[in-house]
Amino acid sequence: MSLKKKSKKKTDATAPSTPAWHPNFRNYERLPDIKAVRTTFFINGFAVLLAIAILLFTCYQEFNLHAKRSEIASWEEQIAANQAASSAAIAQFRAFQAAEKKIKEVDTFLTTDLRLSDFLLRLGAILPDHIKISTVDWRDDLLILRGTVSGSPDQASGYASSLVALLTEDEVFSAVFESINLTGLARNPVTGMLAIEVHLRFNPAEEGN
Repeated sequence: MSLKKKSKKKTDATAPSTPAWHPNFRNYERLPDIKAVRTTFFINGFAVLLAIAILLFTCYQEFNLHAKRSEIASWEEQIAANQAASSAAIAQFRAFQAAEKKIKEVDTFLTTDLRLSDFLLRLGAILPDHIKISTVDWRDDLLILRGTVSGSPDQASGYASSLVALLTEDEVFSAVFESINLTGLARNPVTGMLAIEVHLRFNPAEEGN
């Protein structure tokens, strides 16, 4: 009896231990993600952050564009509001330049001894085409113009009267001559034109020139 027990114990002690084994049929791709923080959370979070960043950038660009449009509209309104004042200022400046030019012409004419050549140049600049001056008679304080007026009888009479007004209203002649009068008006039977005579009397200050 004792031999059997000894033999059994020896057999149990010397028998090799074989680990338990079984085939692994698990499909890891189909298994659920059991990590504390799933991978899809990071992917979805990154996608959400990217979408928010794009949205914020778009809003910022739209805000800047709106601000630029508002600024441009404000500038256009200001330009339109100032356009009328600017045009008026330009017109006034041009009128001032024209008036200044006339004043300089008169000043130059008055501060210089009156010469016949200067008078004729000024007269030729304002004389209408239908009036021709044939003679100029200068007598001390009196200057006499003689010439002819073309046109029908009624037109010629009107042209002759307008010549006196033209000479009287001229900036230079009105400052030099005291009086301007139409003293002669007659029809020339040979030419059929109207002969005129105009007297221009100098101002007393101009008599010595």
